[in-house]
Formats: sequence, C-alpha cells, structure tokens
Amino acid sequence: MVDNQIRPSDVTKFPIIEAFLSIKREVFVPSENRDTAYVGEHIRIGNDRVILDPRTLAKMLDLVDVNDSELVLDVGSAFGYSAAIIAHLAEAVVALESEDKPANEM
Repeated sequence: MVDNQIRPSDVTKFPIIEAFLSIKREVFVPSENRDTAYVGEHIRIGNDRVILDPRTLAKMLDLVDVNDSELVLDVGSAFGYSAAIIAHLAEAVVALESEDKPANEM
C-alpha cells in the first residue's frame, strides 16, 4: 500500500510513511470490507460516508503537516483509522463519531 499508493503521490515525510506501515488498516474497516482494505479506493460505510483511501489520507496529512506537539480533533472518525494514523504524528488526537455503528465498534 505504501509503495504503490502513498509514495507515488509524493508523500515522502518519514513519520507519515512510518504511521501507515505500522497501522493495520483491515482492523479499522467493517468486517465485510476486510478483504479489500488495501485496495486504493474509499470504503463505503453507509449514510453517504466513506473511509478515505490511503493515498488521499496520506496526502491530506502531508499538506496539513501535523507535528508531535499538536492536539488534533478528528471529526467523523468512523472506525478510527484516521485517528490511529494521526496518533502516530501528533501529541494527542481526539476522535469524534456521531454514527452508532462505527462508534460502537471502535
């Protein structure tokens, strides 16, 4: 995933690469999507919501430039994948989710 989706998108900051390498994405997707967790596409989770594909999330984090002294608020964190990645970059992350299903499975 990192070599085929993230690095080709010009995301080269080592902390971001390291975070994606250390977090198992399949743990943070609905059970019915675990077989396709690493496909380079958004994962639909219902109610017009998605878990961002790794390339898009990595590119966003690269542009935001989160550092290890920041507190990050992750609104709409779904199953917590983005929060887990951000936790490797920031001092702390607060994840908020309003939908019952993802919040109960986090």
